[in-house]
Amino acid sequence: MRVAVVCFWKPPPFAIQDQQLLAKRFSVTITTLPWHPLRLLRQLAKSDICVCWFADVHSAIAVGISRALRKPSIVIAGGYDVARVPEIHYGALLYSPITRLSAMYALRRADRVLVVDRMLALEAETNMGVETSKIRYVPTGYDSEFWKPIPGTEREATVITVATVDDSTIRLKGLEFYARIAAIVREASFVIAGKATPKAMESLTHLAQGNIRFTGQVSQEVLLGMFRRAGVYCQLSRHEGLPNSLCEAMLCGCVPVGTRAGGIPTAIGDAGSYIEFGDAIAGADAVRKALRAPSASREKARERISKMFPIQRRERELAAQVLELAGK
Repeated sequence: MRVAVVCFWKPPPFAIQDQQLLAKRFSVTITTLPWHPLRLLRQLAKSDICVCWFADVHSAIAVGISRALRKPSIVIAGGYDVARVPEIHYGALLYSPITRLSAMYALRRADRVLVVDRMLALEAETNMGVETSKIRYVPTGYDSEFWKPIPGTEREATVITVATVDDSTIRLKGLEFYARIAAIVREASFVIAGKATPKAMESLTHLAQGNIRFTGQVSQEVLLGMFRRAGVYCQLSRHEGLPNSLCEAMLCGCVPVGTRAGGIPTAIGDAGSYIEFGDAIAGADAVRKALRAPSASREKARERISKMFPIQRRERELAAQVLELAGK
């Protein structure tokens, strides 16, 4: 069977992972913007099914072509494409009219919508008008053989979060909140891993009273080393699907601290601490407690992700959706 994976611009690591998982069972091609419409048409014409990561312009075009060719299509919703958070102006419905209409068309016209967290299923129905009958919960999966701690390694008094840092993500990912906690917990160092704009770095450094470091964009191998040394991982977002970096950090033995937004509680469960968004005093207390956590807490965090979200589950359930729709 031939599967066409369609993404917007440079495919993120989890989309590349899906391509690799599908390639174990099917013949897979990956197409990203920018592409010529005729090239995409030819690619979809040669394929048996189309799989799109995120609902946007690229998936609306791919779904439309697939329907014209009478071929099934799958759209994987990751978060922003079904979200509506007006207080931070986040979600496809609040973007440009083109984004809004494209996301709605892709989600409503696709034959199947996959969500990485059950909360996104509710948002797809409520915000985007997607029929319940075609939504399936298929969480992302994580390779516990790659994301693993080094036994006996002493943890540093380091708190880490992963995010692209700019004006929009500061609000979405709770980075101002994170910086205010850093200003209180002076005995630990705080790190943000990800591409950052100079203006955003200056603002957060001021809030953190200097107790924050920016690594810039790093490879997964470098991030692995950082997770293995850090004591705590924070996910303080206002909205999330199933946070990949949080799950990967937990696999590496970081004790998680998070808000209860979206899929964050799905990942953390009872293996970490929760704080109300914006309460820096409670946040500082939770981080200090997590820094003192025994090795059993780190083992519990790893065990939760390895049991609930193994990469093998993702491979199996994603392939099952493809086979079911393609009728093979």
